[in-house]
Amino acid sequence: VAAMGAMPLLPACFSPKGYAANGKVRLAAIGIGCQAWYDIQQLWATDLCNVVALCDTDLGGEQTLNALNAFPKAKLYRDFRAMFDEMADEIDAVLVATNLHWHPYVTLLAIKHGKHVFQEKPIAPTAEEGRLIVEAAKKKGVTLQIGFQRRNELNFQGAAELALNGELGEIKEVR
Repeated sequence: VAAMGAMPLLPACFSPKGYAANGKVRLAAIGIGCQAWYDIQQLWATDLCNVVALCDTDLGGEQTLNALNAFPKAKLYRDFRAMFDEMADEIDAVLVATNLHWHPYVTLLAIKHGKHVFQEKPIAPTAEEGRLIVEAAKKKGVTLQIGFQRRNELNFQGAAELALNGELGEIKEVR
């Protein structure tokens, strides 16, 4: 059982038309080392997706070799813009796990191309950028999920319900 929030993204990406000939979501990963490698494994383990593209500025780095070795048929890119230019029509969903300052730009470009996005936390460096991303996803009608490890588990969802229903009293500060 995966312990991260990536799981809900893939089923939400399906529509009655299906995506690929085999019914699996075609996933591109932008950022493939460290946390991204964990995310890729969890998404792939659902057996709901095929990893079709891997993008990272350091394709020869120690952290990225696991992903490169695990998906030898995936197309490789160092520049996510080139990836979208060359194969946007072959991608259904995108994992964004880049450095924080790239999150808004990469995610907004994926949304512009009509791709569903699972993005690692935080959504953006500023609240304004975060709002832009959320509004763009709503306008384009794509699924956007932010990966806050363990935050999508049932116990965290239950705690959120308690807070939203006022059962915890007035919340004055969150850290």
